[in-house]
Amino acid sequence: MVYREIRTGKQGVLESPVGMNQPAKRVDIVKLKMVKESSLLYKERRVKSPEDASLLFKQFLDGADREYFIVLCLDIKNQPTAINVCHIGSLNSSIVHPREVLKPAIISNAASIIVFHIGKLYMGRN
Repeated sequence: MVYREIRTGKQGVLESPVGMNQPAKRVDIVKLKMVKESSLLYKERRVKSPEDASLLFKQFLDGADREYFIVLCLDIKNQPTAINVCHIGSLNSSIVHPREVLKPAIISNAASIIVFHIGKLYMGRN
């Protein structure tokens, strides 16, 4: 059976020779890509403790003046592979949706993640 497509904007209608119209929807084909903005030299090869992760985040966020919500992606050996800033908040809030936390982890094929929130108390410490 041969179908003919009639274009009407983003949706089309498949017209069969018998005259029975079947609605069809055009589906976009997309590709996601991670782009490296910069890099950070991490002295330790892997994250072995919360303190190691804290030192890495402190190095990354040196001089932060607002609230940040960050995802650290790790490989199977707990070696950092990517750091993603999910949200930069205002002076006292940072609203993050779960999909924004999981997206960089999925795209970078992370075996595990560590999430980090820097707030007002941390910014005042040296």
